[in-house]
Amino acid sequence: SVETGLEIKAVAKQRYTLGAAGNVVMNLVSLGVKRVNVFGVVGNDLFGRELLQLLGKHRNISTKGLLVQSKDWNTHVYSKPYLADRELNRIDFGRFNSMQKSTADALAGRIERAVSSSDVVIINEQFASGIHDSGYFRELLRRLIRKHPGTTFILDSRHYSDAYDGTIRKINEIEAARLCGLNRSPEDKVTYPEAVNYADKLWKQWKKPLFLTRGDRGCFVRDAKCRHEIPGLLITGRTDTVGSGDSMLAGVSAALASGASPVEAATFGNFTAGV
Repeated sequence: SVETGLEIKAVAKQRYTLGAAGNVVMNLVSLGVKRVNVFGVVGNDLFGRELLQLLGKHRNISTKGLLVQSKDWNTHVYSKPYLADRELNRIDFGRFNSMQKSTADALAGRIERAVSSSDVVIINEQFASGIHDSGYFRELLRRLIRKHPGTTFILDSRHYSDAYDGTIRKINEIEAARLCGLNRSPEDKVTYPEAVNYADKLWKQWKKPLFLTRGDRGCFVRDAKCRHEIPGLLITGRTDTVGSGDSMLAGVSAALASGASPVEAATFGNFTAGV
């Protein structure tokens, strides 16, 4: 750079894809779901506009529930620079967001208007600095869930799995261990008896169907009847597991929306994640 004397990092090409809850949405569309209403908050920035454009390409998707907050909010982006095929340090946007009370009120209102006509409401939380970081919004959502006991709500949350009573949970075994008061890292192996214990304990606590995923070892389904085991899939060759949890969530939700039982939904979700 002439102005600074610093080395320039030249970009050969760039690509934008929907991630996190956006990935769940695209999986639902790929599975043939005819109508997906999307709710959330984006910033008044180029990433927010690109996100809306990517979602808007699909007539099955309604983005009327996506709000733009211009102040104190950046669209969540995982920016991954690559040098040849080597991934460099990630650059994240949206790590310092703060949702305004007016935004939370408007978002909750739009969600509530859609609940009565929805087969399933998916609550997907993957960012500590996202909409669920607002205690005010979490309380609005809890009230909405209590107000609609006949609606199926399914929760997949990295940071607030215990925040929303009345929801069906989809969690992995490491998250389950933490919810049971144990400090486990993502690299730890959870044994079969441990996973059984977590599923039973969390069922007694929540009294709602629970999907406990175990990676290539399949998953457990715990409901009022008993605990069911869905075996893992034998997939040969190299696999990329990134996004498999989102695929599982989409498959389970689509099946539940079609009237499938929790065991049928888990089986379908397991195959979806395998793909």
